Amino acid sequence: MLSDTDKAGMAPLQLSAKRLQMESAELQKAHDAAAERNRTLCRDNLNLKLAIRRLSPQLQEIDLKHEDLNKMRCALEKGTENLSRLQSQQKALETNNSDLKDELESRLGELSILRRIRVTDKEQIQNLSSCASTLEYQNALGQNCVQQKLEDIRQRDAALEELNSAMQERSEFVKEWNERETKLKVEVTEAIQSTQDIVTSFGTCQTWRFSKPQFPRKSTRQPSFLEELSLCQDRPPQETPPEASGIVLDKTPPKRRLSAHLKPLICTVGFTATLLFMLTIIGTAVPVCPPGQGVPCEDLLRDALQGALLPYCNLHFPLTPPY
Repeated sequence: MLSDTDKAGMAPLQLSAKRLQMESAELQKAHDAAAERNRTLCRDNLNLKLAIRRLSPQLQEIDLKHEDLNKMRCALEKGTENLSRLQSQQKALETNNSDLKDELESRLGELSILRRIRVTDKEQIQNLSSCASTLEYQNALGQNCVQQKLEDIRQRDAALEELNSAMQERSEFVKEWNERETKLKVEVTEAIQSTQDIVTSFGTCQTWRFSKPQFPRKSTRQPSFLEELSLCQDRPPQETPPEASGIVLDKTPPKRRLSAHLKPLICTVGFTATLLFMLTIIGTAVPVCPPGQGVPCEDLLRDALQGALLPYCNLHFPLTPPY
């Protein structure tokens, strides 16, 4: 038999066992309820699986739509960004548009000014074209005048070359004539000296053959300039009078007779000398004209007069030459 202490110790155990039974009953009930719920959940799960199987294509479509929606969201975000950027660009373009409008107005004003300037430029171009045509015509005339002047200058150069060659030939001719003149002067002086010697010898050796002196006839003709010049040049030198030597002669009749006999000879010699002298002067003065140049007689006479008057006077022209 159990003692009281054991009984007293068993009482709480019994209480706890009862509690455990009660709790186990409750747990059984809860387990049954849970099992029932599990059965219902399994049935619901099966139903859901069947529904899911039935809705799987729709879910795939929904997934695709969800992906499309995500893409659309990304595109929308990009579109909003682009829209904001485009709005900023629109604002910038609006400002640029206003600036361009202002610039267009200024350009239109400048264009109108340029049109007016173009009209004036066209008028000026027409005027300049007319001026250019007139200048071309004047230039053509000037070129013709220049060509004529050049042709005249060429002709004058050719004439100057011909004149230079003629002057060279004339200088050579003048040298030759100067040499001839000197030779002729020497010959004339020798002839005059010989005639003077003849006259003096003839005057000393002449004897009187007539008792009465014969006087030459007086001529009323005046002596010419050439005769006077020849008489002055051919006058013999004065001799010493014979009175100094002690011989006294009557000289009057022999002198007159001597002058009567020698006068034609003296005139002939003087005329010859004067003629040679004048021919020398004329040959020196007249320029040499080579054949084929066609020099007129007026130029020859003018050059001759200039050459003859050059040692005695100077010629000055009041005006400049025409070329």
